[in-house]
Amino acid sequence: MEAAITVFYEYLDIVREFIPPGTDVIRWKAFDKVDREDYIAGLVSGLLSDRQEAFLTAQLKLKKAHQLVRHVDEIRPFSNEITLYQLLATQVRKIVESNIGKRKKEKDLEKQVTKLVNESIEAEEAIDLFAVAGIERPGISILDEVFITDLVEKKHVDLRLKLLKKLLNDELKLKLKKANPKQKSLKEALEKAISEYHNRVISAADVIRMMMEVRKEMESELRFEDELGLWDEEVSFYHIIEKLGNNAFTNDFIANLVHKILAAMKKEFKVDWTNPHRADVLSKVNLAVKMVLMKEKITGEQLKFLTNAIVEQAKEQYKDWPRNLA
Repeated sequence: MEAAITVFYEYLDIVREFIPPGTDVIRWKAFDKVDREDYIAGLVSGLLSDRQEAFLTAQLKLKKAHQLVRHVDEIRPFSNEITLYQLLATQVRKIVESNIGKRKKEKDLEKQVTKLVNESIEAEEAIDLFAVAGIERPGISILDEVFITDLVEKKHVDLRLKLLKKLLNDELKLKLKKANPKQKSLKEALEKAISEYHNRVISAADVIRMMMEVRKEMESELRFEDELGLWDEEVSFYHIIEKLGNNAFTNDFIANLVHKILAAMKKEFKVDWTNPHRADVLSKVNLAVKMVLMKEKITGEQLKFLTNAIVEQAKEQYKDWPRNLA
C-alpha cells in the first residue's frame, strides 16, 4: 500500500503543474453556482493548449492511482481536489474530441482506466461551458457583427475564442474533406489569427472577423462544388487541374474532365496498386489518365505535369483501394 500511496502523490504533483499557482483546489465546491462556473471556465481555458493531451494523460493516471488508495485516511482530504481534476478533464474532452468521432488515442487511454464506481462527476457537476462563455447557440452560425459587439461585454473571451475555434475546425473537417486543399489553407488562416491574438498583434474582435471570413470561404467552396456537381473525392483533382492549367480551362471543363479521369482510373485500380510489386497496375493508371487528357487535346509539358500530379494525388487518396475511397 505504501508503494501505491507514493505513486498517487507522484501523479498528483504532475497534475498540479497544469493548475495556476494559488488556485483553491479544495474549497471550490463551496462557491455559488455562478462563481463555480466562472472558476471552472477559467481553468478549462488555461488547459486548452498544446499541453491538453499531457494533462488528460496525467489526470487519467492520477484517477487510477486514486482508486487504489482513496480509502486510506491520509488520502481522504484530497477528495475534492481529485474530483476537480476529473471534472476539468471531462470538460476538456468534450471540447477537444472531434464531432466526427473520438480519437483512437483517447479510446486507448480510457481502456486503461477503470471507471470510478462511486464518483459520477458528470452528473454532479454538469457545466455547459458554451453557455458560461456566452455562446448560447453552439455553432458557427453565431459568427456575425452582433457577436463581435457582444464579445467585449462578457467574461471569458479567451475561452470563447477557443470554443469557437473548435467549432469551426470541426465544420472544416466535416464539410471540406482532408484531400481538399481549401481545408488546409483555411485551418492555417485560423491558426495564424489565434496565434497573433495571443501575441497581442490583433484583438479578439479581429479573430472573430477572421473566423467569419473562414466561414464565408468554406460556404463559398461548398456552393461552388455543388454547382459543378463535384463529389468529395473529386475536389482535390479539380484543384490540381485548376492550379496547373494556367487559366486555360473553364470550371465546367475541369469538372467534366475530373469525372472522366476518375472513371478511367477506377477501372484500373487493384488491391495494393501503389506497392512496388504492382508496378504494372500503376503503369495502367498512368496510361488511363494520359489517354483521357490527350482526348481533351491536352499535350506537351502540360500533359506531363497534369498526369504526374493527378496520379500522385490518386496514390495518396486511393492507396487503400477499395477501402477509404474518398
